[in-house]
Amino acid sequence: GVNRQVLWRPEYGGYQIEATPGQPYGHNNEGNGDYFMHNLFNTVEENMKLRRREMYELLDEDEALICMTNYPRLGNEDISVPFCRADPLNSTTGSIFASDGLTYTGHPRYIKTGQNIVERRGRKTVANVPIFKDTKTPDPFIEIFNDKESSRAAKVDHIYLDAGVFGMGMCCLQVTLQATNVNEAMVLNDQLAPLAPIMMALSAATPIFRGYLSDRDCRWEVLSNIMDDRTLEESGEKPLKHNKYRIHKSRYAPINTYLCESNAKYNDNPIVYNKEYYDEMINAGVPQPLAQHIAYLFIRDPTITYREKL
Repeated sequence: GVNRQVLWRPEYGGYQIEATPGQPYGHNNEGNGDYFMHNLFNTVEENMKLRRREMYELLDEDEALICMTNYPRLGNEDISVPFCRADPLNSTTGSIFASDGLTYTGHPRYIKTGQNIVERRGRKTVANVPIFKDTKTPDPFIEIFNDKESSRAAKVDHIYLDAGVFGMGMCCLQVTLQATNVNEAMVLNDQLAPLAPIMMALSAATPIFRGYLSDRDCRWEVLSNIMDDRTLEESGEKPLKHNKYRIHKSRYAPINTYLCESNAKYNDNPIVYNKEYYDEMINAGVPQPLAQHIAYLFIRDPTITYREKL
């Protein structure tokens, strides 16, 4: 509704709650710019508080909200009510830690995304997070799994994770920005490129995975690895035979290039892109860095497509 102050959305984890403002924080054309900025920033915190209040009203006496990036024991036994045990042979992910029951099933998007990534890769998804070594940590730290694929994929001195929910089941504060035109959007992209990783590092919000203290304190690397849908050929582990591109990054990865032409001189990383689409955009007058960026996006298959939207 037009007057809603908060909107609620499902997310990948069945235990997650996503909230957004009822309307975007928009441009207030009345009054001067200073008033607009102060008024805007004051409403953000108040809206966050309102979301908390709405959630607390729905909790039973024995329930609480845990506002963390990652539930520290996600992937351990007996962490959910109702209890759901990992069932590798009958799950969409083959995970030895996480049941399909941890993924939200009210919409096909989430369970299908995880399933399609595994099918496309031809093997389970994997993230290995370096373990934090203190005086009581076994050296080397090795886990033995009753599963050949997991035993091969798990690295020594690392915490092994094997399902999409370990990445997409993590939480974050997300900001979506809308610019007034393409040039503004490209400037925002280029300015945020060096700033966003610094802000994430300062948050140091995610030090624990599967009950183990890790030697990382951010979620991004795990999210990037666990949602990586590249085949062995695309990731460079086998020579290209059935696939078209050697792709250097997961689809969940930092950007490759700056988009403003004034920053193009910093684009010194090799980038794979769809040459056909690139040429089409260049011929239509799209600036080179932007054409290359969009052509890069089109080297991948969609993770999920709805028949009725084709």
